[in-house]
Amino acid sequence: MCGINGIISNLYSTDVLKEKIKLMNHCIRHRGPDGQDFLVKDNLALGHTRLSIIDLTDNAKQPMTSLNQRYCITFNGEIYNFKEISKYLLEKGVNLKTNSDTEVILELFSLEGISCVNKLRGMFSFVIWDNFKNEIFLIRDRLGIKPLYYNLTNNNELIFSSEIKAIASVKKRLSINWNSFTNFFRTSFYTEDETVFNEIKKLKPGHFIHFKPNEKSFKIKM
Repeated sequence: MCGINGIISNLYSTDVLKEKIKLMNHCIRHRGPDGQDFLVKDNLALGHTRLSIIDLTDNAKQPMTSLNQRYCITFNGEIYNFKEISKYLLEKGVNLKTNSDTEVILELFSLEGISCVNKLRGMFSFVIWDNFKNEIFLIRDRLGIKPLYYNLTNNNELIFSSEIKAIASVKKRLSINWNSFTNFFRTSFYTEDETVFNEIKKLKPGHFIHFKPNEKSFKIKM
């Protein structure tokens, strides 16, 4: 179990973004006892807390940047067929530098874009930032095994994490969603994309978010 965090915002300086993403990582440090790291660039901050399972080397740490330097990923989960996809990538001329399933996702996305998820078999939530187009994808597995929560404000700020409390640590003004709260005690789960807070949503299983901050374009798709 790893943890992923991120912020896209024009409201803060680079130094402030660093402090916020470090705080978010700290909030979910229990998800990744083997290390914490982050990437901050312009209006983007990506964070990761790591539980090392497949590739234990520092080469596999996250956030990870693609070989062509275009994409960055932070990933939580496990891709069961990553060895088969590795062979496919090698046949396409991709020289992988790690033995991790993280890099397999990243380089497959680099080749095929969002349609790459059709080749993935496993449990996952991951986020990929495109440095060239300044857009981001938030993606969750078909069964929703790995969680992914997000907050989108009117200021075109997007905050996301594997856990609600990491978002709450940098987003102070939150209000209780009483309908959702009541339903939870009746059924023991939250329905659809709701959480206990009005301002925080969960990405539904088998869905992805496509967000272009410069164009203020936010779409949720299957």
